Amino acid sequence: MTTMAQQTESITGHHPTFKQYVLIAIILFAITIVEFLLIWDKAGISDDLGASKIPLLIGLSVIKFYTVIMFYMHLRFDSKLFTIIFIGGLGLAFMVGLALLGLFTAINGDQRSYAADRATPYQEHAEAETKAESATSAPVAAGPVAFEVGAAGDDLAFDTTSLSVNSGAEVTVTFSNPAARNSHNFVIVQNGTKDAVAADGTAAGPDNNWVPPGDPRVIANTVLIGPGESAKVTFTAPAPGIYQFVCTFPGHNFTMFGDFVVTEGAEAATAPATVGSTETSERAPSGPVSVALGAAGETLTFDTTSLSADSGAEVTVTFSNPSSANTHNFVLVQDGTKDAVAGDGINFPDNNWVKPGDSRVIANTVLIGPGETAKVTFTAPAPGAYQFVCTFPGHNFTMFGDFVVN
Repeated sequence: MTTMAQQTESITGHHPTFKQYVLIAIILFAITIVEFLLIWDKAGISDDLGASKIPLLIGLSVIKFYTVIMFYMHLRFDSKLFTIIFIGGLGLAFMVGLALLGLFTAINGDQRSYAADRATPYQEHAEAETKAESATSAPVAAGPVAFEVGAAGDDLAFDTTSLSVNSGAEVTVTFSNPAARNSHNFVIVQNGTKDAVAADGTAAGPDNNWVPPGDPRVIANTVLIGPGESAKVTFTAPAPGIYQFVCTFPGHNFTMFGDFVVTEGAEAATAPATVGSTETSERAPSGPVSVALGAAGETLTFDTTSLSADSGAEVTVTFSNPSSANTHNFVLVQDGTKDAVAGDGINFPDNNWVKPGDSRVIANTVLIGPGETAKVTFTAPAPGAYQFVCTFPGHNFTMFGDFVVN
């Protein structure tokens, strides 16, 4: 019979010693630090690695995974057959992953035609693709304006993503809901407040049409309407600037919204003084325009989120970077394309993170480091809503603004 001492010795022989555990912990910690440095902007390593960064990170992850499995799960002390089966399965999964990457992604990181033709936008940014490809924009009118806006079937989206009107005009919006099961409303809010208004509307509840009563951020809103119903709201267009319309039914605000652009008009002086955009906006003169724009310190935002100019005007943007660690650029793009332009720009770090010859790009500065300044001069395009954005990888999600051309 096996004695208790022999059993204990057999069991402990299948465990690493205390020193081995300490050594393994040190190795795993060191590898984690290296991984962090590879992706940390301030370390200055990420930009130099280029496409090799991904294989390096994958390799380091494999080493960490192998170490944990072999020691903490005791695979190293079990039969070699178990090791072969496990490593073989891991290797097979890794090769399948590489095969999928090869199938859907070219070597330089661009989507192949098969994947591009069948790509489905990430839901959070689906409205950007809609703006770029199929958005309809109502013309600017000086007198009373009547808009017809609807939900896009059973999708959580409006059938238009841009409306425009002169300041001071009487606006009537007829909102229809062709959905078979969803309820919606139409709410015009101050720019950049749609999510906050929707969150407060959730607390206000359905008895208030999911809109906080007396909210100064709300310009106008319809009642909540069910499937097959319609509603109207009439209001005076506020001061010139960028506003938003949104459905505040809980959860719909993330994809169901659009831009409401108010431009200078003959009746602008009669617009309510208490209803104005909270964003900084440059008044559009008829001659050359000089705009000073900067990064907002260390935050990944611009110090203004709204600029405007007259169509055909010569515009000079002086972009400064007061940051002590981040690098930025200023890129003016077609409305709704900022994320796509930034996504393509990732492949062109040597071209200031902007794809050469991109037809969606109207103008851009060079990439500037901390404390630097750059200028770009261009002719303001046709009237409409555009966007400016920093296309340094990851900055486009928070560092952007509206550029309105009258």
